[in-house]
Amino acid sequence: MSERILVGTSVHRCKEYSFQRWIDRVKELTYPGLDVLAVDNSEDTYMVDKYGAQVPMVYLPGLDQGPQAAHHRITRSMATIQKTFLAGHYDRWFNLECDVIPPVGIIEQMLDWGRDSDWIAFSYPNRDSPTDCQQGIGCALLSRRLVEAFDYREADSPDAWLWEKVRKSNRFRTAEFWQYADIKHLAS
Repeated sequence: MSERILVGTSVHRCKEYSFQRWIDRVKELTYPGLDVLAVDNSEDTYMVDKYGAQVPMVYLPGLDQGPQAAHHRITRSMATIQKTFLAGHYDRWFNLECDVIPPVGIIEQMLDWGRDSDWIAFSYPNRDSPTDCQQGIGCALLSRRLVEAFDYREADSPDAWLWEKVRKSNRFRTAEFWQYADIKHLAS
C-alpha cells in the first residue's frame, strides 16, 4: 500500500520567478496520489489569484512584510502545512521549497533509500553558488511521527529550528543523501 503524502511549500510573491516551474514539476511527480498545498504569505492575494486554479493554495493575511519578517512568514506557513498534514491523516510530508525542482521520481527514490527513516533529505545546489550543496528541509520527506513531535507555532525559524530539534532529539532516524540527484535550485 502506498503511503499518503502531502507535498507542501510556503510561497511569497518574491518567488514568482520559480513558482510556475514548481507547479509544473509537482504535477509531473510520478508518485501516485499526492496531495499538494501551497501556503501564500505575500502582502496581497496576487499569487493565489494567479495560481490558485492550478494548485491548492491558502492565503495567510495580516503577516508582517519585509526581509526581516521573512522567517516569521515562512514559519507561519509551515505551521499551516503541519496543521493540514495532521488533520489529513497523511503518512509523510514532502516539503519542497518553491524554488527547488527535483527529478520526477524523487519521492520513490527517497522512500527506496530511506523508507525506515523519519527524515529523508537530498542535498541540492546552493542557488548563489551552484558548485556548493546545501542540506536541510528544502527537499525533505518527513514522517508523521516526526511531524507530530514538534509544533511549528513554537518555532523561531522555518527550517533550521526543525533540523536542530530533530538532530538533538536522538529519537528520529535520518537519511541525508549527499549523492547526486538532478535537483535544480532556481534563482531570480
